[in-house]
Amino acid sequence: MSWTKWRRPWLIFHFIITTFGILSFDFYVPEQEEAKKRALMRLPCLPNYIYEADLYVFSEENTYHITLFSIFITWISTEIFIFAYSLVQKIRKQLKDRKMSPKTYQLQKKFFTALAIQMLLPLTLLIIPCIYTWCTVFFNFYKQAFTNIALVLGSMHGLLSTLVMLFIHHPYREAMKFMFFGQETNIKKIRKNTVISSVAMTAEK
Repeated sequence: MSWTKWRRPWLIFHFIITTFGILSFDFYVPEQEEAKKRALMRLPCLPNYIYEADLYVFSEENTYHITLFSIFITWISTEIFIFAYSLVQKIRKQLKDRKMSPKTYQLQKKFFTALAIQMLLPLTLLIIPCIYTWCTVFFNFYKQAFTNIALVLGSMHGLLSTLVMLFIHHPYREAMKFMFFGQETNIKKIRKNTVISSVAMTAEK
């Protein structure tokens, strides 16, 4: 069975699992008044504004959350590896069977590399805060400055993802040059090359 038939059930399954996984966290939210007192007693000397702030204790028992996140990360990483490996093998097979020209192969290779960079760089800004959070839980460590840095890094994920997309992909990069510097000739050239590449790829299919 082709991937086209599996794609929709695969997406629906992931949406369902993710939704129920997140909703399950609600069962571990403690009674807030007592949980706040216990949390403040466990933490070191804190500024007064933290004691006066409206705190929310997400959970006092982290085993379930860490286990679930570990399963999700392992699962997603495995899927990414399988998809990337299958894509590379398929492209190589098409090139070997002469169903794809060397020029199209180079275009596919360049696009795949750009897509990998576009995914990995922003993902780093999510991984670093997650690693820091796990370290604070395992080692019972608390440092407000580091926590603030972790939150700032995590919140920059969307910005970095957009910037990487604009600068990594050549058509987007040239479009930005056209918008800010009015280099219209480059835009026309890109459109022409895009049409030619699309026609070539369609003909090879």
